[in-house]
Amino acid sequence: MGILKSAKPDQAALPEADRTTRSPRPSSGRRFGSVRLSTFLNGTELTLLAVVIAVAAAMSIWQPQQFATTSNLQNMAQQGAVLAIVAMGQMFPLLVGGFDISVGSLIGVSSVVGVEVMVHHGLVPGLIAGILSAGVLGLVNGFLIGRLELSPFIVTLGMLSFARGLALTISGGAPITGTPKSFEYFGAHEYGPIPGTVVVAAGVAILVALLLTVSRAGLYLYATGSNNRAARLAGVSVTRYTTLAYVISGLLAGVAGLVLSSRLASGQPTLGGGYELQSIAVAVIGGVAIGGGKGRLQGVLLGVVFLTMVTSGLNIGGVDTFVQQMVIGAIIVLAVLWDRVRIGSVDRLLRTVARRKPGGAVESKA
Repeated sequence: MGILKSAKPDQAALPEADRTTRSPRPSSGRRFGSVRLSTFLNGTELTLLAVVIAVAAAMSIWQPQQFATTSNLQNMAQQGAVLAIVAMGQMFPLLVGGFDISVGSLIGVSSVVGVEVMVHHGLVPGLIAGILSAGVLGLVNGFLIGRLELSPFIVTLGMLSFARGLALTISGGAPITGTPKSFEYFGAHEYGPIPGTVVVAAGVAILVALLLTVSRAGLYLYATGSNNRAARLAGVSVTRYTTLAYVISGLLAGVAGLVLSSRLASGQPTLGGGYELQSIAVAVIGGVAIGGGKGRLQGVLLGVVFLTMVTSGLNIGGVDTFVQQMVIGAIIVLAVLWDRVRIGSVDRLLRTVARRKPGGAVESKA
């Protein structure tokens, strides 16, 4: 618990953006009764919601007999829920100005460690071991990046390879079977029409929302990514909260690994491939800034819905797998480009405001 303790920073010393990140109060927005719509969705998220609706309509017209069916909606919910868990974890390194491309391999480690312990010692020890194994590797990432100030790309790329090799070594390169029957309630079971994966993802979303909006740790995570130097001067332990971000990413990758293992009723060392890039993509699509300091849970979840619908529509349409990979790659690049355009637009607006004289005139660049 030491990682959560820190001297309380002087709120007045934090940048304005950092002091208001945790509970923004929009001054304008469409109201429904006494509640502002912008309280729940900001401009980027409203735009993404419109895109999601448009994609859903287009897919329903393209494949009317298959896309908008109950079975396909359940399949999308199952797939999207796992991606949502990983993406919510990925959000934390992004918020502090980094990223974690090792999450796919951490899913594999969690899967084999959790099931191996589960087979010999029972369900609860297996769940704890699986989640903690990925969390410990996340702690290693956080220590190397936060304390030793190594590049997030180099560290998490190395961890990607190390963790995949570790998973293959533990399992001997083969699936681990013999999971207890009760393990299916962690992901494979359906609660009425609702898949178990969605229930787990909803629980994770509640915890993440509370951490980001209610706890002091959430404010410090935003401050760390928004202005690293100012956060240090204000008394925020930047090293501690950078490390915490990668620990959370690892823990949630561990949860995702166990959810996938529950659906497969086995531990798979190769689980998780592709989630590293998809989780970054949906977070950036949802408005999480590359470089840190900005992003909301609502946007990340909308990004998950968008990418899941696109992937499902392409599968139903019989689009070649290789073409699908090209489409996903293009979406990732466009998401990063949009992030840069969005940030550039804000910067230009701020520079214009800064050049304004008290009388309302704008200073000449000359």
